[in-house]
Amino acid sequence: MILIAVMMAATCLVALLMADLKMVAVMGVTAIGLSVLGSLFVLTTSKTPSRETNSDALIFLLLFWGLIPIGAAIPYWLTFPELGFLRGYFTAVSAITTTGANGYVVETLPSTLVYWQSFLQFFGGVCVATFAVVVLAALNLTGTGVHRSALFTLKKGELFTRLIGIGRVVAGVYALIAFVCFILMALGGAPVFEALCLSLSGISTGGMTPRSEDLSLYIPRFSTLVLVLACGFGAMNVSVIWDVLRLRSWVNIKRLVTNIEHRTLIAMGVGLTLFGLFYAGLQNLFPLFVEAVFFVSTAGFVYDPISLEQIPSVVLISIALVGGSALSTAGGLKIIRIILLFKQLATDISRSSHPSRVLPVQFKHRRVPDRAFLSIWLYFFGYTLVFGAGIVWLGAAGLNFTDSTTISVASLANIGPLLPSTLPDTGLTWPDLTQMQMLVSSALMLIGRVEVLAVLVLMTPSFWRQ
Repeated sequence: MILIAVMMAATCLVALLMADLKMVAVMGVTAIGLSVLGSLFVLTTSKTPSRETNSDALIFLLLFWGLIPIGAAIPYWLTFPELGFLRGYFTAVSAITTTGANGYVVETLPSTLVYWQSFLQFFGGVCVATFAVVVLAALNLTGTGVHRSALFTLKKGELFTRLIGIGRVVAGVYALIAFVCFILMALGGAPVFEALCLSLSGISTGGMTPRSEDLSLYIPRFSTLVLVLACGFGAMNVSVIWDVLRLRSWVNIKRLVTNIEHRTLIAMGVGLTLFGLFYAGLQNLFPLFVEAVFFVSTAGFVYDPISLEQIPSVVLISIALVGGSALSTAGGLKIIRIILLFKQLATDISRSSHPSRVLPVQFKHRRVPDRAFLSIWLYFFGYTLVFGAGIVWLGAAGLNFTDSTTISVASLANIGPLLPSTLPDTGLTWPDLTQMQMLVSSALMLIGRVEVLAVLVLMTPSFWRQ
């Protein structure tokens, strides 16, 4: 809460520069209140014995993602009390989980709140990558090492002590990329405020934009290409990016392309672009390429109405579910899990034709035991279970099957712009959702960020006995 209060204090300065005295008061009062609340919590827990078990880490992760949006939603509620607190909470959850589903029509928001939600996306992106590197890796939720990193190795007992240090590294990397993106976009002719907001959203693959209209109407092509690069970096493995910045050698720069997850991202972007040519035509090559990169990074910005929107919805939904790199701000199942399953499939096929041969699965020059794949299959099972439950809950809340499916995928995979990209027949948009539908969607966004298995662990009696 103290960190959110500091962010609000910084946003107060932005409101002051815009001469928006009402938002200065809203942000200032909220920042003071959260500072007091956070300080009281720190004082009352300062003498509590420190423990760093897996259960403690999991509870911390769940409490963080569930409670932080409550504080972040207060400015929305104070600005639009007639729309209720839940709409503000939904928007805050969407921003912090980098989903990009706005519960408000962006043109009705004060400029300060537009900046606030971009700032929240950047903060959420840093938290997503940091927790993936530290907490999820330490929890060992995936026996195949999906979240492990040679750069951020952790010793026993260092979980919480290194969380802040690694968070600073991740924040520094993303802040540098966002700053360069902002400067180049502004020099390329993009409006300064829009360039600032999109830079923060782009590196976090957040998806929220400062205007509801298509990017092609107010962002020049050069600035758009800069934003494309920012979204691409946001979907890449942050430890690889840090190696490039830290070591600055040609070998490590090549890893940006040779890394297996990054190669798959590039292949997905190129493949989606070529596939889109059959539907939108060669004359729309540039918007197709731009939106393809936006989409595979799970940012999902809409650049032009005649591009990915012409592709069948089932293709877009399938790509949305894949997601980006494991140690990134992107959502979805994560590319590395898909790659590992295909490797196991290829090995099993070879074993069936040569039963007597010993064929271990090799990944990143190390042997992966067969039992390690159980965690990935369990993850797929849990993901499917939550996805199906989301469709049922949204249907019970009043949506038809098609819209329930799209919103369930968009929320769970943390890619909010999927909804407008699929052009629903009902014309449904995020602000049209009822409060119950927003509540279900918020829960799915949080589950997608916490990792499905972490939530399912809460339902086991053994966890609570610990």
